[in-house]
Amino acid sequence: MPQQTDHYIFYYEKGSTAEKEIIDIGNNQEICVEHILSFLNVKLERPINYHLFETAQEVGKAYSLIFNEEYEPINGFAMSKEESKDNQDHIYAVYNQDIKCTGFHEDAHIVSYYINIPPQVFIREGLAMFFDVTYWGIDNTSWCYYFLKKNKLPNIEKLFDNDYFYEYSDVITYPIAGAFTQYLVHRFGKDKYLEFYGELSENYNECILKVFDLELKDICNDFIKWLSQMSVDDKVIEIMDELNR
Repeated sequence: MPQQTDHYIFYYEKGSTAEKEIIDIGNNQEICVEHILSFLNVKLERPINYHLFETAQEVGKAYSLIFNEEYEPINGFAMSKEESKDNQDHIYAVYNQDIKCTGFHEDAHIVSYYINIPPQVFIREGLAMFFDVTYWGIDNTSWCYYFLKKNKLPNIEKLFDNDYFYEYSDVITYPIAGAFTQYLVHRFGKDKYLEFYGELSENYNECILKVFDLELKDICNDFIKWLSQMSVDDKVIEIMDELNR
């Protein structure tokens, strides 16, 4: 039973948690997408189809059927109009009393794909995490500082390689990607970042040099220096220790 707002058509089961809270869901997602659209200077061609399920099993089943992948439970995913058979944008997400997989993340993927779909997962997830700001309620840069101090920070340059990216848990890669995106936006400005995102292809080194006039290794070294100058409260460090056990 669908519910339509300015930028979405929401689908959910009768009697579900989503049905009970659909007005709040719609209002909250409109706030998110307006912010994303404004930042990225994008206009949607048509509403996003937002499919809300009670369980990760249902979302995982939808993913496996759509992409012909091995089944596993997941909380959410986005399918762009380029990927879908009906040439429309779709988001599939868990929404129940305990897990509410709504907000900025999947919507940022859909909107950013109007600009480009970079081959690098690190960059795609980085932009989505930039809008999320936090992971498990702690900001992305604090997580990066934590990984740096605990000697758990991967090689940033190598994270541009998808195989290397997937060697690490998303608990590590996602906040790092978000913090790296934040760094790029702050250092070079939004317009330069969007130029970079729009032109990014398989040859990312060439694109980075062209847009930022710097080698990737120099940008990554400066990112580490930027991180090293931060500080995180000891109580927050203790929480991160607990979450990483």
